[in-house]
Amino acid sequence: MFAADKADLMFAEDSTSYDVTASATYDPSTGSVAPGTVTNHGMFCPGLSLDFQGRPVVTGGATDNKVSIFDEESDSWVSGQNMTIGRGYHAQITLSDGHIFTIGRFLERRSRG
Repeated sequence: MFAADKADLMFAEDSTSYDVTASATYDPSTGSVAPGTVTNHGMFCPGLSLDFQGRPVVTGGATDNKVSIFDEESDSWVSGQNMTIGRGYHAQITLSDGHIFTIGRFLERRSRG
C-alpha cells in the first residue's frame, strides 16, 4: 500500500488540501497498482503502527486528532476513535495488550489573524 498527501501525485486529480490522503494498493504477484480511497485524514508526519490483525493504524499528522485504520478486505480506510490530544511528528507502538501508545509532539492550534 502507498499513500500520499496530494492526490494529484498518483491519480492526476487536483488536490491542494493537506487534510486528505490518497492511497493505492500494489499487488506484487501481478505487478498491478489499484487506486485506493481518498481519506479525510491528512497523513503528513503521522504516527504509524500495526494492530493485532496486521492492519496499519495511522494517527495524527496534518489532521492532528484523526485515527485511520486500513481495512484490506474492503480496500479502504476506516475511521477510528479520534485522539484526545492531536499530534504530529510523534511516535507510536502497539503494546502487548493491544492498546496503541503514542508519545511525542502535540500540535497546538493557534488562530491566525
